[in-house]
Amino acid sequence: MKRPLAAILALFLAAAACPGIVHAKDSSPASVLQSVAPGLVRVEIDLQYDKGEPPVGVTDQDPGSRSRPVHSLAEVVEEERPLETTGFLVAPDVVVAMDWTIHPRFIKTIHVRVAGDETTAQVTGYGRDQWAVFLHLAKPLAGTKPLSFSTGRGVYLATYYRLEGGMVRELLPFPSRIQQFEGGRTWRIAEQQGVAITPDGRPVGLVLSRRLPLDDSWQISPTRWPQIPVADYATSLDRLGKTTRQTLLRVRLSFRSPKASPASGRQRYRADAEDEGDGDQATERDVLGVVLPGNRVAVLAALRPVTTARLQRITIHPDGGAPIPARFLASLKDFGVLVVEPETPLTGAPVAQVALSTLIERLSYRADVVLQGESRVEYRHHARINGLRTGPRLDAYPELPDMGDAGRAFLFTTDLELAVLPVAHREHSWKRAPRFGPNQGGAELTPARLLATAVAALPASADPANIPVIEGDENRLAWLGAELQPMTRELARANNVAENTQDGETGALVTYVHPGSPAALAGISAGAVLLRLRVPGEPLPLIPADLS
Repeated sequence: MKRPLAAILALFLAAAACPGIVHAKDSSPASVLQSVAPGLVRVEIDLQYDKGEPPVGVTDQDPGSRSRPVHSLAEVVEEERPLETTGFLVAPDVVVAMDWTIHPRFIKTIHVRVAGDETTAQVTGYGRDQWAVFLHLAKPLAGTKPLSFSTGRGVYLATYYRLEGGMVRELLPFPSRIQQFEGGRTWRIAEQQGVAITPDGRPVGLVLSRRLPLDDSWQISPTRWPQIPVADYATSLDRLGKTTRQTLLRVRLSFRSPKASPASGRQRYRADAEDEGDGDQATERDVLGVVLPGNRVAVLAALRPVTTARLQRITIHPDGGAPIPARFLASLKDFGVLVVEPETPLTGAPVAQVALSTLIERLSYRADVVLQGESRVEYRHHARINGLRTGPRLDAYPELPDMGDAGRAFLFTTDLELAVLPVAHREHSWKRAPRFGPNQGGAELTPARLLATAVAALPASADPANIPVIEGDENRLAWLGAELQPMTRELARANNVAENTQDGETGALVTYVHPGSPAALAGISAGAVLLRLRVPGEPLPLIPADLS
């Protein structure tokens, strides 16, 4: 189930200070809430633009209200207010909160507040398996007392957030939703985050992740959760940088200048127009290539056949090394990727073979990599997969809280195996309005395992029509042998095909058939109406109106 950033950052907390812990002797909601109130604090993240870029993501304002208006993080900065989330005091100077997974370059300061007191805080670590960040306070806060965890039957979930201009505590029933995956584990699903409490007001654990084990193994203090200290985190990011410089390389594609299409006295239709929106006129293009096993490089360039036909030269530029010529092998049929073979063997990161479901909510390392001409820009931090969606052929595709910035995100496991990368999914030539554009435009987060499998399956996974050709064949067209006139509303109604052509929006009228042509041999004659062409092995027909 999708878990957007709005759900992750929905736990805003109250500013009211509370007295010492009250051990509830009954199960009244007020007593239960009062028992944990001194351990709840408000975390404020002051965001900022960096190099003209805003932080990317969305958050709910007043998440408990019925309207639940959604605001972007850029709006949070523009409105000069902090991003708020619930903090749980687990030691006098230690707070655990939901991990906001925002790159540190967008964070100016972190404050932790209660009524009448405040302090600054620094990140000291990240939960490895839990969606959590650990904060160290510059000083203890007056009127607070850390949550003390025991074991027991959790019946309530308590949280704090901002609602209708003020702060509110909320007591919810403990999650009762159970999911059991075939051949996998059984989970208790938590739609909200907070502190789990027994009927007499004793905290038994924090619920920050959406999936809980059915047993009581989660009932421990968050201080015992496996975490990655900031020093180890920084070291891992340095190792990640070395890995990405070996794995994600700049590739220069060199093309012939495009030739004009041959003129014709009659209307011609072609499956690939020159005006494709993918930089047809460019003779050189710098794109990212991903080094895969078997000395293969997946070039992330979603080229159409009319552009690939002009491809003359491929050069790979390793980090700090001499340029390496590469040989074109294939264009993948289902991905916007060219597969090439470098003359000098290259070695990149191993491809993660684990199911992405095992990485949900766990910390992954993230590299945002873009090319600006010949310059490479890279930002490294971390991410968490918040859910999986069902994609083509029932494969599972990952989703991040900040999907709006996912087109340049490469995710690696904590062992620095490539797990996820942005790839344009190829819309075939008979489909209208292709989704992909230049380089990584329209790219979707895709399991690296799927791409590696497609590359290993060559030539079966290749598009044989999307290849470089000699200059003389560049504008060669598939020949039906029939001259066509686009359908109009009047023609559709006159020929009684309005229902089958969307009242003349699709289809074409055959005006002339060349003797001995494929059309003539198929029995097509002038005056026939061509509704659509069936492409062998493909689910969608080619509609004449899609040809230009």
